[in-house]
Order: sequence, then structure tokens, then C-alpha cells
Amino acid sequence: MGLTKTISLIKKANQQNKTVIEFTDGESLLLNLDIVLKYSLKKGEKLSEELYQTIIDDNSILEIKKVAFNFASRRVRSKKQILDYLQQKHYTPEEINTSIDFLNEYKLIDDFKFAKIAIQFYANRKNYGKHRIEQELLKKGIEQEIINKVLNTTIENDEDEEKIAQRLIDKKKKNILSKKPTNRYSYAYNLLKTRGISSIIIRKTLGKFDFKADQLENPADFE
Repeated sequence: MGLTKTISLIKKANQQNKTVIEFTDGESLLLNLDIVLKYSLKKGEKLSEELYQTIIDDNSILEIKKVAFNFASRRVRSKKQILDYLQQKHYTPEEINTSIDFLNEYKLIDDFKFAKIAIQFYANRKNYGKHRIEQELLKKGIEQEIINKVLNTTIENDEDEEKIAQRLIDKKKKNILSKKPTNRYSYAYNLLKTRGISSIIIRKTLGKFDFKADQLENPADFE
């Protein structure tokens, strides 16, 4: 028969929903209250070595699930972001897989939903073009098929990307005008290029402006 451990004291811990279990050999465990209730632990109870280890393992898994839940529920995140976060916590692959299964069960991992929200943010707030948005989503572990499907329904045609380019030029007019007239076009071109706007859209957008004028106005504004 293996070693047994006898519970000498059960008391509430300072941490919320935590309980301290003390044993007659001087050891103690800090357990989640749910684990104490699950195993109906009480003073004087003898725990086999196997049951003792099972309780420790179950408590560890429960704590990891809570960490994963808190991280995933604060805002929409991609599966890769969640995996990276849990790996940084140095959890084992088995523990991470258990947490991912738990989050999937509660529908807290949805890369399609994440892609839709991210694309709206990148297009409307960051003024990114399709190529830059695609690269950002790939970094976050979104599958190419999901990216293509969502991106093509958000930025449907060249006109949508032109609007993004136009917004960025309007936002950066002061910066552009601060450059020498001979350098303004190249500055604006590189600005749009770094945001992932296609070369065709860039040339089409910039062709509407007179970069040598004192004011950077789009002639179409006066039509």
C-alpha cells in the first residue's frame, strides 16, 4: 500500500475562492474551493498517494482553465494569440490543449469573428490596405482561407481601397506639405505603400492631387 496523507486542517485562504489544506506531516496545499467540494475533502480524511496527486493535477488544470478563460473573454482573440499567451506562462502542451478544448467548448475561440473585427479596425482606424491587413492577420495565426473570405467581403473592390488611401492622405496632409514640393509625391507614395495599398490604387489616388500647390486639395472635391 502506498503512502497516505492525513488532513489536519482546512481553512479559508486570503485569496478569493481558495482553501488551504494542511496535513499531519506538515505539508499544505492551496486549492481552489471547487476542488475541495468536488472531492468532499474534510479534516481527518486520509488521501492515498494516487488521490493526492490527482487532486493536485485537477487543481492545476482548473487554474489553467481560469487563466485561459480570463484572457480569452476580455476581448476577441485569435487562437494563436491564446496559444502564445499560455506558452509564455510555461504550461505543458497537455495543459494547453486541455485549456483550448475548454475554450472551444464555450465558443471563446472564433478566428472568423476575430478576422472580421480585426479587418474593420485595420481598415477604418489604421487605414491599412488589403495586403497589409492580410500580413497582420497571418501574423496572428489566421488561416488564409478565412482571411480571403472575410477580406473580400469587407474591402470588396478597388473603390473601397481607394477610400482608405484617400483617408490616409487627408489625415497626413500636414506632413506631406511639410516636405519639399519635389519630394511630396514620393513621400505620399511610400506612406501608402507601407500601409499595404496596392501600387495601382496608389498611383490612381495620388494622380488626383497637385503636389506642387500650397494646399493639397483633391480636384474631385470641387466637382
